[in-house]
Amino acid sequence: MKKKLDPIQEIMLLLLATSVLSTDRIATTLWIDKQLAEFHIRELVELRYIGSLFDIFTTKYYTYDMDYLNEQVWLIEQKGRKYLVDRGLLK
Repeated sequence: MKKKLDPIQEIMLLLLATSVLSTDRIATTLWIDKQLAEFHIRELVELRYIGSLFDIFTTKYYTYDMDYLNEQVWLIEQKGRKYLVDRGLLK
């Protein structure tokens, strides 16, 4: 089993399991600063647990700078969904 994620990241995955959300919406929903949301989003993207709606239509992975993070709408990837299922967080 893979390493346990930070609790904020697990909640982000749970949110994204049911809807696509922007960085701003994630931060607002979790009552965290946008910068903290960006940090956790970057971590989840690097793990390939989440991706952006834009990336679905491309085959290239980009260097994720802050402008890129702010403009995206995020969705859960199969790997992220598997993480939740394996831990009994998604049924």
